[in-house]
Amino acid sequence: MKRVLIAVLMVSALLLTISQSATANAEEVIPEEYLNGGVLILGEYGVGLAWYLDRSSVRIEQEGPPRYIVSFQMFPTRYDRNTGETTRVFDGHRAKCMYDVEKDAMYFFNTGFQPVADWAYIDPVGPAGESPIDTLGEMAWYILYQKPFYGGRKWRDGNGQMRWSNYGEELYRRIDNSY
Repeated sequence: MKRVLIAVLMVSALLLTISQSATANAEEVIPEEYLNGGVLILGEYGVGLAWYLDRSSVRIEQEGPPRYIVSFQMFPTRYDRNTGETTRVFDGHRAKCMYDVEKDAMYFFNTGFQPVADWAYIDPVGPAGESPIDTLGEMAWYILYQKPFYGGRKWRDGNGQMRWSNYGEELYRRIDNSY
């Protein structure tokens, strides 16, 4: 199961990176925002692959300030790039993120991109779509606490410049409209 999740994450990261250059010259069709009666909420998408968060699966595993650990189910799907209609929903995978409110830092539990499983930092600015967990982690926090973790404010990028986070208001509206 872990190997499948690792493979899916690696492929999705590659596809999302490719999607940034592929969609620059083409009209981008957005996949369906909600599936399964609004329980699955669109997080990331690109080149016919979309990732959905199951809002009913978001769970607090540890709530001890300053650190919180939250788990959730994520579902990869295929969608028609011309219509946005979902053509296939794959099995869900459990993921988890850690939020350090003292350091204003989000991490995901990395089980396959490094030799040892460990927490990997999620940057609030920079290349968007490096991993679907980036956005889904932000969504999970918002679902639990009704406020953005990284979104809605500026952060310093790797060059020291202040930039808006990768998460725009449309993400939070999508979550609010799913209830």
